[in-house]
Amino acid sequence: MLEEFARRNNLPNPWHFTDDGGSSTRSDRSGFLVMMEEVEVVCRIFSLTMYSASGETQAVQQTADISKKRNRLAAAQKRTGELERLICKIYEDNALCKLPDAQYEALDAQYAKEQDARNAEIKELEKAVTGYE
Repeated sequence: MLEEFARRNNLPNPWHFTDDGGSSTRSDRSGFLVMMEEVEVVCRIFSLTMYSASGETQAVQQTADISKKRNRLAAAQKRTGELERLICKIYEDNALCKLPDAQYEALDAQYAKEQDARNAEIKELEKAVTGYE
């Protein structure tokens, strides 16, 4: 319904922010915090666009790029936590004979490979974000 409204009113690229099971009475929810960071970035971009010289277009692009990296960093960190929980779960299931050894080994290797990739990505993104601040 909201996407249809956006299309009818020529509002391109609507964004969706979600919270997983958080109370809407608190403002320290992950989805809400990400949304507020985006609002700040959009306000900065608007401000720079409206009130700055054309030579500062690069600063606008850099701010938008850092915003994307911050969002990607948050998503990668969230996924790393999920992977840690999955690895613990399959270990427990294997120890309790609920998961065959072959299946455990395949899943463990898959999760470990993804976790290594996420950790490398997190390190790179943290370096980029910290360098900007």
